[in-house]
Amino acid sequence: MNAPPAQDIHMPPTFAKLLFRLSLGIAMLSLFGLFQGLGGIAASSWGWMIGAGLVLAWIAHGRIEKPAAPGDFARMLNDRQANGPRDASGQAPDTESINRDRQTVTVIGLSGASGGSGMGRDWKWHVALKPWRIKGERLQTSELEVCMPGAISKKAFDKLQEDFQREQIVELQVVDLRDASYGNGKEAELAAILTRDATDEELLQALADRSKPFDIDIEGIGKLAYDPEEGHFIGTVAWAGSQVRLLVETDDREELCRYSDALRPLFTDATSWNKTIREYAADALLKEEHASLLKSTYRSLDKQQRMQKLVVEMLTLMEDGDFLASFAADEIADDLEIHALGNIPEGMLSMEIY
Repeated sequence: MNAPPAQDIHMPPTFAKLLFRLSLGIAMLSLFGLFQGLGGIAASSWGWMIGAGLVLAWIAHGRIEKPAAPGDFARMLNDRQANGPRDASGQAPDTESINRDRQTVTVIGLSGASGGSGMGRDWKWHVALKPWRIKGERLQTSELEVCMPGAISKKAFDKLQEDFQREQIVELQVVDLRDASYGNGKEAELAAILTRDATDEELLQALADRSKPFDIDIEGIGKLAYDPEEGHFIGTVAWAGSQVRLLVETDDREELCRYSDALRPLFTDATSWNKTIREYAADALLKEEHASLLKSTYRSLDKQQRMQKLVVEMLTLMEDGDFLASFAADEIADDLEIHALGNIPEGMLSMEIY
């Protein structure tokens, strides 16, 4: 009969760390006692205590979970597959189930900005594709955000940032393609980078269209121009009896229409919204965190006078009904920008001064 396999000893990380520190403490105290002869205990007894403390410390240290050192992307993916998910009994789930739930697909798309964040040696990275397609299927105009499935080194992060540029057609293998947790796009995890210089006639045409400026007239709002260098729409429109700059933070016509529809009350009820924005700003600017940044001549005014000085010179339309009202600040503060963030239908949300 074969002997059962030896069982490893598993300890919770916190307990292992505590045991490690306690064992080292015993060893150090015993060493101190050996030299000082505390309590008259024989040197051999102190020696046994030192040995026991060090053995326990060695066992505990081996059980403390340590973060894996960042390596190249291929090794990280191999480790991920080798040490994949386990069920409650510690067994790997059925392979067919994994393949069904995390099917690998090849996507090709026009790269927008890539980026991420990190601290120390661990960095996260992602790239946004728009438009994009699963190879062989129809073009998708929503955004696909592909994220690195784990942390990478700062060196690998910088290399990816250098290699993935805006306005570049890329071909990737991804897993777990799903609806995004926010917005109307999709998200997935990166499985492999196939090529950074792929060709696709429809995407090449989209790239050519994106590089050309053009005008678009939005009913009830006004005419906007697409700026290919900045990747957004901008123009001057009539609002609440004056002319303001209008910026829409998107490079996509469909999103432009969606943002405009969500924020249309800002224009159909422009006079009311203009008053709401300026009333909110007049009160919010006198709060403790903002007041010290203002000119003393502005702080001394009453509310109606403060409102008169608050002139909206630019509106920025964003997703989910958010908008930013930017004020002419010359008579309010020196060398600062003043903005009020709002939402339709929630109302005014916060002030931003910098």
